[in-house]
Amino acid sequence: MTDQNEIRQASKNDVVKGAFFAVIRFLLTSALGIPTTIALVRLLEPAQFGYWVVATAITGLLTSLAGSGLGSATSKLISQEKASGNKEGEARIARTAHKAAWLVAIFASFIVIVVGFFIFYFAKSGSQVVILFAVLAPYVIFNPFYHIAIGTLVANAKPKKVEGSYVVGSVAFLIGIGIALAFSREAVWIALARSISTLLSYLFVIEGLKFDKRVSPLKMKEFVSNSFSALVNSLGFSTINRLDVLVLGTAVSVTDSGLYGPLSSLATVAQNVAALPASYYLPSAVKSIVENDRKAVLDLYTTVTRAGILLAGPVMVVLIAIPNQVLSLAFGARYAHLTLPARILAIGIACQIISGPNGTLLFAFNKLRLFAIRSVVTFFISVAACVVLVPIFKLPGAAFATAVPLIVSNLISSIALYASEKIYPNLIKTGLLLFALLASVAIVAVVAAHSASKPFVVTCGFALGFAIPLGVYLATLTESESQFISRYASRLKTK
Repeated sequence: MTDQNEIRQASKNDVVKGAFFAVIRFLLTSALGIPTTIALVRLLEPAQFGYWVVATAITGLLTSLAGSGLGSATSKLISQEKASGNKEGEARIARTAHKAAWLVAIFASFIVIVVGFFIFYFAKSGSQVVILFAVLAPYVIFNPFYHIAIGTLVANAKPKKVEGSYVVGSVAFLIGIGIALAFSREAVWIALARSISTLLSYLFVIEGLKFDKRVSPLKMKEFVSNSFSALVNSLGFSTINRLDVLVLGTAVSVTDSGLYGPLSSLATVAQNVAALPASYYLPSAVKSIVENDRKAVLDLYTTVTRAGILLAGPVMVVLIAIPNQVLSLAFGARYAHLTLPARILAIGIACQIISGPNGTLLFAFNKLRLFAIRSVVTFFISVAACVVLVPIFKLPGAAFATAVPLIVSNLISSIALYASEKIYPNLIKTGLLLFALLASVAIVAVVAAHSASKPFVVTCGFALGFAIPLGVYLATLTESESQFISRYASRLKTK
């Protein structure tokens, strides 16, 4: 019989290894992506950038639909079979996932045609947007296969392939943008660069599409139930992150959408960086649950939550304390007036970050109904807020329509986890880190009040937003965090 501590340590190692490669990938793609976004904002007219933002918002919603939760379902079910040592079960899951991907790809093709028709006839500036949407359509149609490839690779602890695909896509997109802008400053060429770069990143993970043709696929019921719950969740959060931009662009003006887009992108950076430590948490959580090792679930939940707060801290601090300085410095003076929507967005995202991967745990514990219900509630709140608030309040309304669903969704998830499983991150250690962030905001605000230099203030904001939480983090390490740091420190010494 395998020792419980060995199983626990192996799961921790998979999470840490995956998180390490995810952070490296994020640093590389951010080093490419942030300057790319800034260049697009500065080189494209607000209307052209608005067309791009609206088209990518629509595409983003459809890719969530096309993904259909396939990646999460594949990763979870393969992880369960691996924990049970069932090799044939793993092969059957892979075969079933591939079959499901074909069905979803056919459905996605039909949806692309229908949505393109509605954009052309009913949206403002529809003819401009529909051209971009048509160029981005392959991104949607191939998405199901990409998701099952990623899910398979995550379950088999192959983060180099997964993260490498994102790096390949970012590098190809940057090269494509350079070529496109050399010919024309129209958004359609940027869309073409995005579509080509995405297909190249898909080819990088094609290994995850391999399956054994000798085994028969499972009945689709269990796979579909997991996939559907993940789909509803993905659609809910895609709606939160994209519908505000879409409503601004179609019901108000593409110029407002173009102004709000960079702020939304910066806020999304904070969400993405906070999610990095939990990138490979699902397989580990599933294995720990199968082994009935609740201590491992709780321990890693606290660890990845605290790591997410630490990594996202600098962006959250500058968005709350000095949004006008950081936005005007990065994107230009016309973005300096977005202080209120920036702070509203930051508060909603902060609530998501301090809650940790609560949705992932609901899914891992097989609370599929609760997982789907909170996503449906989130979806309808987001739609209602966008329809009511965006036309009236414009940019602040869009930010509010994003923040409120995020807060409600994470409250539901955290309460449901505690009520059903008594699972929550360590309140003292996580709370102290949150207090450090608030202290950083206060100090940066004081610095901004006494300095007129935007570069100095922004630099201080990012530096203090990381340094102060890092000090508190190191002073309040959990057992797992201490083990990780000691182990890797000893490796560095030996080298």
